[in-house]
Amino acid sequence: MHIADDSSGAQIMSIPRDLWVPIEGRGEGKINAAMSHGGLPLATETVRDFIDAPIHHVAIVDFAGFQALTDSVGGVEVESDQAFVSNGHSFSEGTNHLNGEEALSFVRARKNFSDGDLQRGRNQQAFLKGLVDKIVSAGTLSNPTKISGMVRDFSPYMTVDDSLSASKIAGIAYDMRNVRTGDIEFFSAPVGGTDRSVDGQSIVKVDEETLSEIQKAFANDTVGDYAEQADDAHL
Repeated sequence: MHIADDSSGAQIMSIPRDLWVPIEGRGEGKINAAMSHGGLPLATETVRDFIDAPIHHVAIVDFAGFQALTDSVGGVEVESDQAFVSNGHSFSEGTNHLNGEEALSFVRARKNFSDGDLQRGRNQQAFLKGLVDKIVSAGTLSNPTKISGMVRDFSPYMTVDDSLSASKIAGIAYDMRNVRTGDIEFFSAPVGGTDRSVDGQSIVKVDEETLSEIQKAFANDTVGDYAEQADDAHL
């Protein structure tokens, strides 16, 4: 997530877990392998190197936390671009109101789709859009009391870096009090198709030319401009 210097908007970039990237000390591998190889420090370093920009804060939500977080806001309205069934839960094309358990199935589904990891990324973006819409439409960011309540409710389900205190999170949220749903944009890491690695893994290749554009956008604080014109077909 990138927040503009003036807090006028934010951009959220999805990264497919099977994206094939350099991992310090490990050669090349799927980007999610960095976590298993070196924990959060190596995972953070790998993403930092990928976007060629500093990462100031890190937050992690596990599966149980994801469900609890979703339930804590009363569920989320999600727009699905297709109907499918996953783990006993049926999702229709169009609007779906999801509780925590349903939402977890929705964002984890992969084998249901011909393009697997890429469609999962689209579904995850759809969920995040629904969550952002709910928080913004409720006027939470402009109300310090609501912000404090949101941070209190979310805190048990999040692991954050040492410098990201509850008061820091609340301050960042309040600085974005004038942000509306349309000021928060979603895009994905640039995908150059799928392939097989030398050792036979199914991988997602990086579109290097487009990645260079994204890196320049991070360097120049123009990620908002990039996201506005980004091709949804990154995924």
